[in-house]
Amino acid sequence: EIDGTSQSPGRSAGPKIIIDGSNLTAGNGFEISSSGNIIRGMGIIGFKSLFIELRGNGVYIDGPTAYTAGRTANNNTITQSWIGLSAAGTGSPNESYGVYVRNASNTQITNNVISSNLKAAVYISSISAHTEATGNTIADNIIGTTSDGSAAISGGNPADGIFLYNRSTNTSILRNLI
Repeated sequence: EIDGTSQSPGRSAGPKIIIDGSNLTAGNGFEISSSGNIIRGMGIIGFKSLFIELRGNGVYIDGPTAYTAGRTANNNTITQSWIGLSAAGTGSPNESYGVYVRNASNTQITNNVISSNLKAAVYISSISAHTEATGNTIADNIIGTTSDGSAAISGGNPADGIFLYNRSTNTSILRNLI
C-alpha cells in the first residue's frame, strides 16, 4: 500500500504527496502489473506520453496479454487521490488517461478528483481475447471539475469522463460528479 494520507499535517486541502512527472520524457505516475495494491491520498500530475498510449497516464493498471500470460493485475484500489490537479487545485494534466485499466478486473476507483487529463479521466478496456476487464467499480469521484466539484476546471477533461471499451463488462459506475 502506498498511503499519502499517513504524512504529517501540512497543506489543509488535497494530497500531501505529489508525484510530478513534468520533468520526465515519458512515463506513468504509477504502473501496476500485480494484484492487491492500494494507492491512497496521492497527487499525480504531469506525466507525458510521447504519443505512446501506454505512457502518460496518472495510473496504469496492466493485466495479462498474449505476451504476459499468467500475470494478473486484479483487486487493485485507487482512492482519495488527485489525478491531473496540482497542489493548488489547478489543472496540471497527464497527457493520456487519469486512470487506465487494461485487462484487469475488480479495480476500485473511489473518492478521487480526476481532472485535466488530456484523454478520458477513467478508461477501462480489454485488448486480449483471453481476458475481460470485469467487475470494476468507479464510484464517488469528482471528474473534470475543481477539487470541490463546484465548477468546471479550465481544460476539464477534453475527452470522456469515463470511457468503457472492448470487453469491459459488469462495471459499476456510481455517484460520480462529472
